[in-house]
Amino acid sequence: MDGSLYRWINWLANRTHWANGFFTAYANYGVVLFALLLLAAYLQGRQHGELHVVACSVWAPVMDVILSSPRPSVADPQITPLTQSS
Repeated sequence: MDGSLYRWINWLANRTHWANGFFTAYANYGVVLFALLLLAAYLQGRQHGELHVVACSVWAPVMDVILSSPRPSVADPQITPLTQSS
């Protein structure tokens, strides 16, 4: 995969320091937002009997763990991460 788009976004982030607070908060708490959206989808699917929605909302976090890969900032030393790795 070509990393030029990722490097361009990182270049842009280095020049827009005024937006770093928002994106840092999203990087830190985005997983909570993801979990809440999956929970809402699960409950909505159960309420309306849509089993495919229930299945997707259950399998999405499982697949996220299975298919997780290292952050691009680990692979490319020119990238400036906004948050510390956990």
